[in-house]
Amino acid sequence: MSVMDTLVIQELDLGVLSAMIEVVKRFVAKRVGTFIKKERNKQNMSIRACAKDSLISHTTLANIENGKTYPPDEMLNYIFDKLMIENDIFAQISSIEETIRKFNLFFELVYKQDRIKANSVFQEILEIEEKAERHLLELDFCLIKLIYYTSCNRNSERAKVLIDSIDQYIDDLFEEELVIYWLYKSQYLKNNNKLDEAESLLLKAKALTKDDRYLSLIYNFLGIVCTLRDKTAIAMTYYLEAKKIFDIKMNYIRSLYVNTNIVVAYVYSKAYEDAISACVENIEIAEQLSLHKVIGVNAQNLSYVYMMLKEYERVNEYVKLSIEHGVVDNGVYFNNAYSYLKLNKISSCQYWINEGRTKMLKSETMLSYLFDYLDYRIENNLQESINVLDHILQTKNYEPSFTNQDRKMVLKEIVELGTETGNTEILSKYGKEILEF
Repeated sequence: MSVMDTLVIQELDLGVLSAMIEVVKRFVAKRVGTFIKKERNKQNMSIRACAKDSLISHTTLANIENGKTYPPDEMLNYIFDKLMIENDIFAQISSIEETIRKFNLFFELVYKQDRIKANSVFQEILEIEEKAERHLLELDFCLIKLIYYTSCNRNSERAKVLIDSIDQYIDDLFEEELVIYWLYKSQYLKNNNKLDEAESLLLKAKALTKDDRYLSLIYNFLGIVCTLRDKTAIAMTYYLEAKKIFDIKMNYIRSLYVNTNIVVAYVYSKAYEDAISACVENIEIAEQLSLHKVIGVNAQNLSYVYMMLKEYERVNEYVKLSIEHGVVDNGVYFNNAYSYLKLNKISSCQYWINEGRTKMLKSETMLSYLFDYLDYRIENNLQESINVLDHILQTKNYEPSFTNQDRKMVLKEIVELGTETGNTEILSKYGKEILEF
Protein backbone atom coordinates (compact mmCIF):
# COMPACT_ATOMS: atom_id res chain seq x y z
CA MET A 1 0.00 0.00 0.00
CA SER A 2 1.35 3.42 -0.93
CA VAL A 3 0.92 6.99 0.22
CA MET A 4 -1.90 7.30 -2.28
CA ASP A 5 -3.76 4.42 -0.66
CA THR A 6 -3.33 5.40 2.98
CA LEU A 7 -6.60 6.68 4.43
CA VAL A 8 -7.67 7.35 7.96
CA ILE A 9 -10.99 5.52 8.40
CA GLN A 10 -12.92 5.75 11.63
CA GLU A 11 -14.92 2.51 11.66
CA LEU A 12 -12.59 -0.44 11.15
CA ASP A 13 -12.11 -3.77 12.85
CA LEU A 14 -8.99 -3.93 15.01
CA GLY A 15 -7.07 -6.12 12.55
CA VAL A 16 -7.50 -3.73 9.62
CA LEU A 17 -6.82 -0.70 11.83
CA SER A 18 -3.64 -2.29 13.15
CA ALA A 19 -2.46 -3.04 9.59
CA MET A 20 -3.11 0.54 8.49
CA ILE A 21 -1.24 1.94 11.49
CA GLU A 22 1.73 -0.23 10.53
CA VAL A 23 1.62 1.13 6.98
CA VAL A 24 1.71 4.73 8.24
CA LYS A 25 4.54 3.89 10.66
CA ARG A 26 6.53 2.25 7.88
CA PHE A 27 5.97 5.24 5.63
CA VAL A 28 6.95 7.75 8.34
CA ALA A 29 10.05 5.70 9.24
CA LYS A 30 11.22 5.72 5.63
CA ARG A 31 10.62 9.43 5.15
CA VAL A 32 12.29 10.36 8.47
CA GLY A 33 15.27 8.20 7.52
CA THR A 34 15.57 9.77 4.08
CA PHE A 35 15.31 13.25 5.58
CA ILE A 36 18.10 12.58 8.12
CA LYS A 37 20.34 11.07 5.44
CA LYS A 38 19.87 14.05 3.12
CA GLU A 39 20.60 16.55 5.90
CA ARG A 40 23.69 14.60 6.99
CA ASN A 41 25.02 14.45 3.43
CA LYS A 42 24.40 18.18 2.95
CA GLN A 43 26.68 18.81 5.93
CA ASN A 44 29.34 16.37 4.63
CA MET A 45 29.11 14.42 7.88
CA SER A 46 29.95 10.73 8.00
CA ILE A 47 27.41 8.33 9.44
CA ARG A 48 29.87 7.33 12.19
CA ALA A 49 30.50 10.95 13.25
CA CYS A 50 26.79 11.74 13.34
CA ALA A 51 26.01 8.57 15.29
CA LYS A 52 28.76 9.19 17.83
CA ASP A 53 27.61 12.74 18.57
CA SER A 54 23.99 11.52 18.77
CA LEU A 55 24.96 8.88 21.37
CA ILE A 56 23.88 5.93 19.20
CA SER A 57 25.69 3.27 17.18
CA HIS A 58 26.37 3.82 13.50
CA THR A 59 24.41 0.59 12.78
CA THR A 60 21.35 2.02 14.51
CA LEU A 61 21.65 5.26 12.54
CA ALA A 62 22.07 3.30 9.29
CA ASN A 63 18.85 1.38 10.09
CA ILE A 64 17.06 4.66 10.80
CA GLU A 65 18.26 6.22 7.54
CA ASN A 66 17.18 3.15 5.58
CA GLY A 67 13.71 3.28 7.14
CA LYS A 68 14.11 -0.06 8.91
CA THR A 69 13.78 1.47 12.36
CA TYR A 70 11.66 4.32 13.68
CA PRO A 71 13.52 5.80 16.67
CA PRO A 72 11.90 7.10 19.87
CA ASP A 73 11.47 10.86 20.13
CA GLU A 74 14.41 11.24 22.52
CA MET A 75 16.77 9.62 20.04
CA LEU A 76 15.38 11.75 17.21
CA ASN A 77 16.03 14.85 19.31
CA TYR A 78 19.68 13.87 19.69
CA ILE A 79 20.04 13.40 15.94
CA PHE A 80 18.15 16.61 15.09
CA ASP A 81 20.30 18.58 17.56
CA LYS A 82 23.47 17.27 15.97
CA LEU A 83 22.25 18.14 12.47
CA MET A 84 20.71 21.44 13.65
CA ILE A 85 17.29 20.41 12.38
CA GLU A 86 14.43 22.49 13.75
CA ASN A 87 11.82 20.67 15.79
CA ASP A 88 9.02 21.54 13.39
CA ILE A 89 9.71 18.08 11.96
CA PHE A 90 7.80 16.67 14.95
CA ALA A 91 4.84 18.86 13.99
CA GLN A 92 5.08 17.53 10.43
CA ILE A 93 5.09 13.94 11.73
CA SER A 94 2.01 14.58 13.86
CA SER A 95 0.10 15.96 10.87
CA ILE A 96 1.35 13.45 8.33
CA GLU A 97 -1.90 11.49 8.11
CA GLU A 98 -3.81 14.64 7.13
CA THR A 99 -1.22 15.40 4.44
CA ILE A 100 -1.48 11.83 3.14
CA ARG A 101 -5.26 12.22 2.92
CA LYS A 102 -4.74 15.29 0.73
CA PHE A 103 -2.37 13.34 -1.52
CA ASN A 104 -4.90 10.51 -1.84
CA LEU A 105 -7.78 12.89 -2.57
CA PHE A 106 -5.76 14.69 -5.25
CA PHE A 107 -4.94 11.43 -7.01
CA GLU A 108 -8.56 10.27 -6.88
CA LEU A 109 -9.74 13.55 -8.42
CA VAL A 110 -7.13 13.31 -11.18
CA TYR A 111 -8.23 9.71 -11.80
CA LYS A 112 -11.86 10.82 -12.07
CA GLN A 113 -10.87 13.68 -14.41
CA ASP A 114 -12.32 16.27 -12.00
CA ARG A 115 -9.73 18.92 -12.79
CA ILE A 116 -11.45 21.82 -11.05
CA LYS A 117 -11.49 20.06 -7.68
CA ALA A 118 -8.03 18.56 -8.34
CA ASN A 119 -6.63 22.05 -8.91
CA SER A 120 -8.19 23.23 -5.65
CA VAL A 121 -6.72 20.35 -3.62
CA PHE A 122 -3.36 20.86 -5.33
CA GLN A 123 -3.28 24.45 -4.08
CA GLU A 124 -4.01 23.20 -0.56
CA ILE A 125 -1.10 20.75 -0.87
CA LEU A 126 1.22 23.57 -1.96
CA GLU A 127 0.18 25.58 1.10
CA ILE A 128 1.14 22.64 3.34
CA GLU A 129 4.51 22.38 1.60
CA GLU A 130 5.20 26.10 1.93
CA LYS A 131 4.71 26.05 5.71
CA ALA A 132 8.03 24.22 6.24
CA GLU A 133 11.43 25.31 4.96
CA ARG A 134 12.61 21.68 4.86
CA HIS A 135 9.75 19.23 4.50
CA LEU A 136 9.81 15.62 5.55
CA LEU A 137 7.65 14.70 2.55
CA GLU A 138 9.70 16.53 -0.07
CA LEU A 139 9.85 13.45 -2.30
CA ASP A 140 6.09 12.98 -2.11
CA PHE A 141 5.40 16.63 -2.90
CA CYS A 142 7.61 16.21 -5.97
CA LEU A 143 5.56 13.19 -7.05
CA ILE A 144 2.26 15.04 -6.61
CA LYS A 145 3.59 18.02 -8.58
CA LEU A 146 4.79 15.70 -11.35
CA ILE A 147 1.25 14.31 -11.67
CA TYR A 148 -0.09 17.86 -11.81
CA TYR A 149 2.38 19.18 -14.40
CA THR A 150 1.99 16.18 -16.72
CA SER A 151 -1.79 15.73 -16.55
CA CYS A 152 -3.60 18.79 -15.13
CA ASN A 153 -1.52 21.75 -16.20
CA ARG A 154 1.10 20.53 -18.66
CA ASN A 155 4.50 22.12 -18.14
CA SER A 156 7.42 20.10 -19.50
CA GLU A 157 10.11 22.29 -17.98
CA ARG A 158 8.75 21.93 -14.45
CA ALA A 159 8.10 18.23 -15.00
CA LYS A 160 11.74 17.70 -16.05
CA VAL A 161 13.03 19.43 -12.87
CA LEU A 162 10.76 17.24 -10.73
CA ILE A 163 11.85 14.06 -12.53
CA ASP A 164 15.51 14.94 -11.94
CA SER A 165 14.77 15.47 -8.23
CA ILE A 166 12.86 12.21 -7.85
CA ASP A 167 15.48 10.21 -9.75
CA GLN A 168 18.07 11.12 -7.11
CA TYR A 169 15.99 9.39 -4.40
CA ILE A 170 14.08 6.83 -6.46
CA ASP A 171 15.12 4.03 -4.06
CA ASP A 172 13.10 5.77 -1.33
CA LEU A 173 9.82 5.30 -3.20
CA PHE A 174 7.50 2.52 -2.12
CA GLU A 175 6.58 0.01 -4.81
CA GLU A 176 3.19 1.54 -5.61
CA GLU A 177 4.71 5.04 -5.62
CA LEU A 178 7.25 3.76 -8.14
CA VAL A 179 4.38 2.63 -10.35
CA ILE A 180 2.85 6.10 -10.14
CA TYR A 181 6.22 7.72 -10.85
CA TRP A 182 6.85 5.57 -13.94
CA LEU A 183 3.28 6.19 -15.09
CA TYR A 184 3.61 9.99 -15.06
CA LYS A 185 7.25 10.08 -16.11
CA SER A 186 6.13 8.13 -19.19
CA GLN A 187 3.54 10.87 -19.77
CA TYR A 188 6.35 13.44 -19.76
CA LEU A 189 8.39 11.27 -22.16
CA LYS A 190 5.38 10.85 -24.46
CA ASN A 191 4.78 14.61 -24.44
CA ASN A 192 8.39 15.04 -25.60
CA ASN A 193 8.23 12.39 -28.34
CA LYS A 194 10.43 9.90 -26.46
CA LEU A 195 8.03 7.11 -27.29
CA ASP A 196 10.39 4.13 -26.91
CA GLU A 197 11.36 5.19 -23.39
CA ALA A 198 7.73 5.91 -22.49
CA GLU A 199 6.58 2.47 -23.62
CA SER A 200 9.42 0.76 -21.76
CA LEU A 201 8.55 2.53 -18.48
CA LEU A 202 4.85 1.76 -18.85
CA LEU A 203 5.56 -1.94 -19.35
CA LYS A 204 7.72 -1.91 -16.21
CA ALA A 205 4.92 -0.23 -14.28
CA LYS A 206 2.40 -2.76 -15.62
CA ALA A 207 4.56 -5.65 -14.39
CA LEU A 208 4.82 -4.12 -10.91
CA THR A 209 1.16 -3.58 -10.02
CA LYS A 210 -2.16 -5.38 -9.81
CA ASP A 211 -4.09 -2.26 -8.78
CA ASP A 212 -6.88 -1.69 -11.31
CA ARG A 213 -6.66 2.10 -11.01
CA TYR A 214 -3.04 2.14 -12.05
CA LEU A 215 -3.51 -0.60 -14.65
CA SER A 216 -6.37 1.30 -16.33
CA LEU A 217 -4.17 4.39 -16.69
CA ILE A 218 -1.19 2.30 -17.82
CA TYR A 219 -3.26 0.55 -20.50
CA ASN A 220 -4.64 3.88 -21.72
CA PHE A 221 -1.18 5.49 -21.88
CA LEU A 222 0.22 2.39 -23.62
CA GLY A 223 -2.57 2.71 -26.17
CA ILE A 224 -1.66 6.35 -26.82
CA VAL A 225 2.05 5.57 -27.17
CA CYS A 226 1.41 2.59 -29.47
CA THR A 227 -0.94 4.71 -31.60
CA LEU A 228 1.76 7.36 -32.00
CA ARG A 229 4.20 4.60 -32.96
CA ASP A 230 1.77 3.31 -35.63
CA LYS A 231 1.18 0.08 -33.69
CA THR A 232 -2.58 0.56 -33.88
CA ALA A 233 -3.62 -3.09 -33.49
CA ILE A 234 -1.71 -3.33 -30.21
CA ALA A 235 -3.04 0.09 -29.21
CA MET A 236 -6.63 -1.10 -29.65
CA THR A 237 -5.95 -4.06 -27.34
CA TYR A 238 -4.65 -1.74 -24.63
CA TYR A 239 -7.53 0.70 -25.05
CA LEU A 240 -10.11 -2.06 -24.66
CA GLU A 241 -8.39 -3.28 -21.48
CA ALA A 242 -8.44 0.27 -20.08
CA LYS A 243 -12.09 0.79 -21.06
CA LYS A 244 -13.12 -2.49 -19.41
CA ILE A 245 -11.66 -1.36 -16.07
CA PHE A 246 -13.08 2.17 -16.33
CA ASP A 247 -16.53 0.75 -17.09
CA ILE A 248 -16.37 -1.64 -14.13
CA LYS A 249 -15.39 1.25 -11.86
CA MET A 250 -18.15 3.38 -13.44
CA ASN A 251 -15.57 5.99 -14.36
CA TYR A 252 -17.53 6.94 -17.46
CA ILE A 253 -15.60 10.13 -18.15
CA ARG A 254 -12.32 8.22 -18.42
CA SER A 255 -14.11 5.57 -20.49
CA LEU A 256 -15.32 8.24 -22.90
CA TYR A 257 -11.78 9.60 -23.22
CA VAL A 258 -10.61 6.09 -24.11
CA ASN A 259 -13.29 6.02 -26.83
CA THR A 260 -11.82 9.29 -28.09
CA ASN A 261 -8.33 7.76 -28.15
CA ILE A 262 -9.72 4.79 -30.09
CA VAL A 263 -10.85 7.30 -32.73
CA VAL A 264 -7.25 8.44 -33.15
CA ALA A 265 -6.19 4.79 -33.59
CA TYR A 266 -8.82 4.46 -36.32
CA VAL A 267 -7.42 7.57 -38.02
CA TYR A 268 -3.85 6.25 -37.87
CA SER A 269 -4.99 2.99 -39.48
CA LYS A 270 -7.04 4.92 -42.09
CA ALA A 271 -10.31 3.37 -40.87
CA TYR A 272 -11.98 6.73 -41.49
CA GLU A 273 -15.60 5.52 -41.54
CA ASP A 274 -15.12 3.82 -38.17
CA ALA A 275 -13.51 7.04 -36.88
CA ILE A 276 -16.51 9.10 -38.03
CA SER A 277 -19.04 6.76 -36.40
CA ALA A 278 -17.10 6.71 -33.14
CA CYS A 279 -16.69 10.51 -33.08
CA VAL A 280 -20.38 11.12 -33.65
CA GLU A 281 -21.28 8.68 -30.88
CA ASN A 282 -18.75 10.27 -28.50
CA ILE A 283 -20.11 13.75 -29.20
CA GLU A 284 -23.70 12.64 -28.55
CA ILE A 285 -22.76 11.11 -25.18
CA ALA A 286 -20.53 14.06 -24.24
CA GLU A 287 -23.35 16.52 -25.01
CA GLN A 288 -25.62 14.68 -22.57
CA LEU A 289 -22.90 14.89 -19.88
CA SER A 290 -21.85 18.49 -20.77
CA LEU A 291 -18.25 17.33 -21.33
CA HIS A 292 -17.08 20.21 -23.50
CA LYS A 293 -13.49 19.05 -23.89
CA VAL A 294 -14.61 15.65 -25.19
CA ILE A 295 -16.90 17.37 -27.69
CA GLY A 296 -14.07 19.67 -28.77
CA VAL A 297 -11.55 16.84 -29.24
CA ASN A 298 -13.95 14.68 -31.24
CA ALA A 299 -15.06 17.63 -33.38
CA GLN A 300 -11.42 18.38 -34.12
CA ASN A 301 -10.85 14.73 -35.04
CA LEU A 302 -13.82 14.88 -37.41
CA SER A 303 -12.44 18.01 -39.06
CA TYR A 304 -9.18 16.15 -39.69
CA VAL A 305 -10.90 13.00 -40.98
CA TYR A 306 -13.05 14.95 -43.45
CA MET A 307 -9.94 16.85 -44.58
CA MET A 308 -8.16 13.54 -45.26
CA LEU A 309 -11.26 12.24 -47.10
CA LYS A 310 -11.20 15.45 -49.18
CA GLU A 311 -14.76 16.27 -48.08
CA TYR A 312 -13.65 19.85 -47.52
CA GLU A 313 -17.16 21.31 -47.28
CA ARG A 314 -17.71 19.43 -43.99
CA VAL A 315 -14.47 20.50 -42.29
CA ASN A 316 -15.64 24.00 -41.32
CA GLU A 317 -18.70 22.60 -39.51
CA TYR A 318 -16.56 20.63 -37.09
CA VAL A 319 -13.81 23.22 -36.76
CA LYS A 320 -16.43 25.68 -35.50
CA LEU A 321 -17.85 23.05 -33.12
CA SER A 322 -14.36 22.36 -31.78
CA ILE A 323 -13.69 26.06 -31.20
CA GLU A 324 -17.10 26.49 -29.56
CA HIS A 325 -16.27 23.82 -26.98
CA GLY A 326 -12.63 24.73 -26.43
CA VAL A 327 -9.84 24.07 -28.93
CA VAL A 328 -7.40 21.43 -27.74
CA ASP A 329 -4.94 21.70 -30.62
CA ASN A 330 -4.38 24.82 -32.69
CA GLY A 331 -3.89 22.57 -35.72
CA VAL A 332 -7.68 22.82 -36.12
CA TYR A 333 -7.15 26.29 -37.66
CA PHE A 334 -4.85 24.74 -40.24
CA ASN A 335 -7.50 22.12 -41.06
CA ASN A 336 -9.97 24.86 -41.96
CA ALA A 337 -7.48 27.04 -43.81
CA TYR A 338 -6.24 24.07 -45.86
CA SER A 339 -9.79 23.00 -46.72
CA TYR A 340 -10.73 26.50 -47.91
CA LEU A 341 -7.58 26.52 -50.06
CA LYS A 342 -8.70 23.28 -51.69
CA LEU A 343 -12.17 24.80 -52.20
CA ASN A 344 -10.44 27.80 -53.82
CA LYS A 345 -12.02 30.14 -51.27
CA ILE A 346 -8.90 32.22 -50.83
CA SER A 347 -10.29 34.97 -48.58
CA SER A 348 -11.63 32.35 -46.14
CA CYS A 349 -8.33 30.50 -46.28
CA GLN A 350 -6.42 33.69 -45.42
CA TYR A 351 -8.85 34.45 -42.58
CA TRP A 352 -8.21 31.08 -40.91
CA ILE A 353 -4.45 31.38 -41.43
CA ASN A 354 -4.56 34.71 -39.59
CA GLU A 355 -6.79 33.26 -36.84
CA GLY A 356 -4.40 30.36 -36.42
CA ARG A 357 -1.33 32.58 -36.19
CA THR A 358 -2.92 34.68 -33.44
CA LYS A 359 -3.72 31.57 -31.36
CA MET A 360 -0.45 29.78 -32.08
CA LEU A 361 1.98 29.08 -29.23
CA LYS A 362 5.66 30.02 -29.55
CA SER A 363 6.56 26.33 -29.36
CA GLU A 364 4.38 25.44 -32.35
CA THR A 365 7.06 26.06 -34.97
CA MET A 366 5.85 23.26 -37.26
CA LEU A 367 2.37 24.79 -37.34
CA SER A 368 3.95 28.13 -38.24
CA TYR A 369 5.73 26.46 -41.19
CA LEU A 370 2.43 24.92 -42.31
CA PHE A 371 0.80 28.36 -42.34
CA ASP A 372 3.80 29.61 -44.36
CA TYR A 373 3.12 26.77 -46.77
CA LEU A 374 -0.48 27.88 -47.21
CA ASP A 375 0.63 31.48 -47.78
CA TYR A 376 2.92 30.32 -50.61
CA ARG A 377 0.11 28.21 -52.08
CA ILE A 378 -2.16 31.27 -52.10
CA GLU A 379 0.60 33.10 -54.02
CA ASN A 380 0.87 30.03 -56.31
CA ASN A 381 4.57 29.90 -55.47
CA LEU A 382 4.90 26.12 -55.77
CA GLN A 383 8.69 25.97 -55.40
CA GLU A 384 8.64 27.83 -52.07
CA SER A 385 5.72 25.64 -51.02
CA ILE A 386 7.88 22.57 -51.68
CA ASN A 387 10.83 24.14 -49.86
CA VAL A 388 8.76 24.70 -46.71
CA LEU A 389 7.46 21.13 -46.69
CA ASP A 390 10.95 19.80 -47.35
CA HIS A 391 12.27 21.81 -44.40
CA ILE A 392 9.56 20.33 -42.13
CA LEU A 393 10.39 16.78 -43.20
CA GLN A 394 14.13 17.31 -42.72
CA THR A 395 13.66 18.51 -39.13
CA LYS A 396 15.00 15.78 -36.85
CA ASN A 397 13.50 16.70 -33.49
CA TYR A 398 9.79 17.30 -33.84
CA GLU A 399 7.90 19.22 -31.21
CA PRO A 400 5.37 17.14 -29.23
CA SER A 401 2.34 18.47 -31.11
CA PHE A 402 3.74 17.29 -34.48
CA THR A 403 2.98 13.58 -34.75
CA ASN A 404 3.70 10.81 -37.26
CA GLN A 405 0.22 11.40 -38.65
CA ASP A 406 1.14 15.03 -39.35
CA ARG A 407 4.31 13.84 -41.08
CA LYS A 408 2.24 11.53 -43.28
CA MET A 409 0.05 14.46 -44.32
CA VAL A 410 3.11 16.58 -45.18
CA LEU A 411 4.63 13.67 -47.13
CA LYS A 412 1.44 13.22 -49.11
CA GLU A 413 1.33 16.94 -49.88
CA ILE A 414 4.97 17.23 -50.99
CA VAL A 415 4.72 14.17 -53.25
CA GLU A 416 1.56 15.56 -54.86
CA LEU A 417 3.35 18.88 -55.46
CA GLY A 418 6.43 17.07 -56.75
CA THR A 419 4.26 15.18 -59.22
CA GLU A 420 2.42 18.36 -60.26
CA THR A 421 5.67 20.29 -60.88
CA GLY A 422 7.66 17.36 -62.28
CA ASN A 423 10.21 17.69 -59.46
CA THR A 424 12.02 14.37 -59.81
CA GLU A 425 14.43 15.21 -56.97
CA ILE A 426 11.56 15.49 -54.46
CA LEU A 427 9.84 12.36 -55.83
CA SER A 428 13.08 10.41 -55.51
CA LYS A 429 13.66 11.77 -52.01
CA TYR A 430 10.23 11.02 -50.52
CA GLY A 431 8.44 8.64 -52.89
CA LYS A 432 9.71 5.50 -51.13
CA GLU A 433 8.83 6.79 -47.65
CA ILE A 434 5.24 7.59 -48.55
CA LEU A 435 4.85 4.10 -50.03
CA GLU A 436 6.05 2.66 -46.71
CA PHE A 437 3.37 4.71 -44.90
